[in-house]
Amino acid sequence: MHKKIFFNVITIFLVMAIALSLTIGFSYVAIDTQKQHIAITEIVAAERTNVERFSLMTINIAENRIYNPEPSDFIEEKEAIQASIDALEHIFYELNNRQYTLIDGSVIDLNLSGSFETLMYGKVEEIEKVFDQAKLLSGRLIDSQYPSTSPEYSHDLINFRNLNPVLLNLSDELVILCLEEATQRSDFSLAMQSISVVVAIFALGLLVFYLTKDFYKPIMKMKVLLKSLSQGSFSRRIHRKRDDEFASLFNDLNMFLDHLEDMISFEDEILQESYIDDLFIYIEEKFKNFIPFQSFGLIYKKGRDVYQIKACSGEICHNIFQNKTMEEVKNNLLNADESMKHLWSPIEMNGLVIGRTYFVISYNNYKDYHKDYVQLLEKKLSMAFYKSLLFDDLLGIVTSSLSKMAEKKDPETGNHLKRMALYSRIMAEGLSELPAYKDLVDGAYIRNIYLTAPMHDIGKVAIRDDILLKPGKLTEEEFKIMKTHVLSGAEVLTDLNDQFSSYNITYFNMAREIALYHHEKFDGSGYPKGIMGKDIPLSAKICAIADVFDALGSKRPYKEAFGLEKCYSILEEGRGHHFDPDVLDVFFNNLDKIEDVYHTYKEI
Repeated sequence: MHKKIFFNVITIFLVMAIALSLTIGFSYVAIDTQKQHIAITEIVAAERTNVERFSLMTINIAENRIYNPEPSDFIEEKEAIQASIDALEHIFYELNNRQYTLIDGSVIDLNLSGSFETLMYGKVEEIEKVFDQAKLLSGRLIDSQYPSTSPEYSHDLINFRNLNPVLLNLSDELVILCLEEATQRSDFSLAMQSISVVVAIFALGLLVFYLTKDFYKPIMKMKVLLKSLSQGSFSRRIHRKRDDEFASLFNDLNMFLDHLEDMISFEDEILQESYIDDLFIYIEEKFKNFIPFQSFGLIYKKGRDVYQIKACSGEICHNIFQNKTMEEVKNNLLNADESMKHLWSPIEMNGLVIGRTYFVISYNNYKDYHKDYVQLLEKKLSMAFYKSLLFDDLLGIVTSSLSKMAEKKDPETGNHLKRMALYSRIMAEGLSELPAYKDLVDGAYIRNIYLTAPMHDIGKVAIRDDILLKPGKLTEEEFKIMKTHVLSGAEVLTDLNDQFSSYNITYFNMAREIALYHHEKFDGSGYPKGIMGKDIPLSAKICAIADVFDALGSKRPYKEAFGLEKCYSILEEGRGHHFDPDVLDVFFNNLDKIEDVYHTYKEI
C-alpha cells in the first residue's frame, strides 16, 4: 500500500509528540533528580555537621569536667548537643519515611534506586547504631551528677573518643555514597535530555524532509505550471512518481489541461470550418470527447420556413418545416423524444437569434457538467454556425443570382435549374454509398453539387441572342459558336474560384468543372476538349445525365416533352458512350426519388 501524505503528516506529528513527551518527561526527571540531589546533599551535609558538632561538644564538656572538677552547668553546650541530637534523630526519621523537608520548607519524596537504597539505608542503620551508643555515652559524660573524677568517667570518655572517628567515618562514607549516586543521577538526566534533544532534532529533520518532499517540491511544480499557463502555454504537464494526494491532484490537473487544450483546439477548428456539413461532421466526431450525445442538430429560420440540419452516426440530414416558428419546431422535437435530455444553445449575432443548436443525450448518461460544457462553448458554437450559415447563404445567393442571370437570357423552363440541382443531389447521394466513391462524395460534395449544378450553362450569357434563341436547328458555324458557352462559363467561374481560393474557399471549382465539362462524353466524343472516362470530373458526369434527362422530359420551342420511358430509353442508349455507366446505374437505382422530383416540379 502506497504511503499517503496524510500518513506522513500523522507520522510527523506522532514523532513530534514523542519528542515533546520525552522532553517533558526527561525535564521532569531532571528537575526531580535535581531536587533529589539537593535533598541528599542537604541530608548528608546536615548529618555530617550535626555528628561533628555533637561529638566535639560532648568531648569538650567531658574534658573541661576532668580538668576542672568544679561543678559547672554547661547549659549552652548541653543545649547545643541536644539540638544536634534532635536534628540527627529528625534526619534519621525523615530518611526512614522516605521524605525530606528542604530549607525552603518544601517536602520531597525520596525516590531511591534499588541498589542505592539498600546501600544507603544499610549505612544509615550503621550510623544509627553507633550514634545510639555515642548518644548514651554523651548523656553520661555531660551529666553533672556523674563524677568526672571517677575511673568510669574516664573510661566512658575513652569509649566516646573511640566511637567519634567511627561515627565520622560512617558519615563520610554516607556522603561519598550519596555524592556518587547524585553524580550518576545527574549523568543519567543529562543523557536523557541529550536523547530528547536528538529526538527533537530528528523530528524536526523529518518534518523538513517531508515538507520538502510532500509539499514544497509539488507546490513548486504547480508554481512553474501556473506561470507557464499565465504565459499562454498549455502544453506543460506535471507528474509525480509517488502515489499520494498530490499525485491524484496532478492527474486531475493534467486531465483538466488536456480537456482545456482539446476545448481550445475544438474552438479553433469549428471557427475554421466554412461548410455547414463539414462543421456538423467535425462536431459529431470531436465534441463527444466532452459530452456523450446520441445526436445533435440545428434549426434556423429562413423566410417563412424553419430548416433543420441533423447529424447522427455520421449522416447529415436536411429537413424543412414549412410555415413554422422555431419555437414550434423546438417543442415538436422535445415532444417527439421525451426520454432524452436536450441541451439547447442559441445562434445569436448582433442581438438577433437566427437559430438554435441542440444536443440529445440519454438521461442515463447525462451529467450536470454537460450543460456547463455547452454553455462554455455557446458563443463559439454560435459564431461558427452563424459563419457557416452565412457562408452557405452567400454562396447560394451568388449561385442563384448567376444562374438566374443565365436563365433570363435563355428561359428554357421555369424549374429547369431546380430540377437539375435535385437530380444531381440524388445521384451524388447514391454514389456516396458506393465503396468506390464514398471517399470523394461526402456531405460537402453533395451540398456543393446541389448549389453549383444550376450554373452549368452560365456561359450562355456570352452567346448572341440570334443564336441562343434560334427556334430551329443551328448551322455548323452557329453550333461552333454555341459550344463556346462552356469556355465562357468556365472563364467566369475560374475568376470567381481564384478570388475565393485566397480565403481557402474552393466552392466555385466544382462550378467551373461542371460548366466546362458537362458536354464531354464518356467515350471522348464530347466538347470542348474531347476527354473521356475518368478524365471527366465526376461532377460534370453527374450533371450531364441530369441536364440531358431534364431536357428530354421538358418542352422546348423546337420539340415536345418526351415521356419518362422514352427518356429512360435514350439515357440507356448513351451508356458507355455519352454517360458514365456507374453514374447511370445510380440514376436508375433511384428512379423513385427522380420521378418524385419530376412530378413535383414538372412544367404544366
